[in-house]
Amino acid sequence: MKCISVVKDPKTGRVAELHCTYDPKTRSGFAPDGRKVDATIHWVSADHSLPAEVRLYDRLFKAANPMEAGMIF
Repeated sequence: MKCISVVKDPKTGRVAELHCTYDPKTRSGFAPDGRKVDATIHWVSADHSLPAEVRLYDRLFKAANPMEAGMIF
């Protein structure tokens, strides 16, 4: 899937719609024409979902590249 455009609610600014394209040839994670497929989406319906806590971390070190910053492990 590739997101082409986003429609937001003009009053709240929240995302209301995503307009996407789907290429079934890339379903396996590999494109037959050599294009790079970044990820595979795994979908769970709302009826079968469970509550979850997700934590996103920017990075674990103060330096973007710890090896270049002279950090020894």
